[in-house]
Amino acid sequence: MPRPARGPVDADADGWPGDDALLVSQENGGLYTTADHGEHYRRIGVPGAEVADLAVATDADGAAHLLAGAPGAGTYSTPLPTGRIDAGTAEWGPAKEGCNYSAPHYGVSPKRPGLAVTSLGFPAVDSYELQTSTDGGRTWTRADRTNGVAYAVLASPADRTGWWCR
Repeated sequence: MPRPARGPVDADADGWPGDDALLVSQENGGLYTTADHGEHYRRIGVPGAEVADLAVATDADGAAHLLAGAPGAGTYSTPLPTGRIDAGTAEWGPAKEGCNYSAPHYGVSPKRPGLAVTSLGFPAVDSYELQTSTDGGRTWTRADRTNGVAYAVLASPADRTGWWCR
């Protein structure tokens, strides 16, 4: 059976009382329902998540996206709200990376619009991975992995291609 979202771990599943619908909860992904054996899912609940880092990144078309990094969940990305906050703008969808061990940190460069960098920490093996995005944080590409812990990601003010990790 297909899963509601790629990345988060399925935590539980149960039948909807008096109906053929199935409920599926995903760790840091939300609560979903399906009435067609997993062909289509509808999200009916959002996860509670602690946000450790925020950034605004632009996609290839220049549209701004708000990135939120949550420990154990990964990156939530949503179009930057420009008006009233309502049920539509409050829904961020599932985190894109699934479960990672520490909160992602973000860097965006004013000299390179459209480029965002994130660090994903793996404290159990004392390393972190740098990933880049050019679409407002919807997708990420691995750029490097190294030992240590990253507490921040900053664009180099002197070098258009450089990044500092602290």
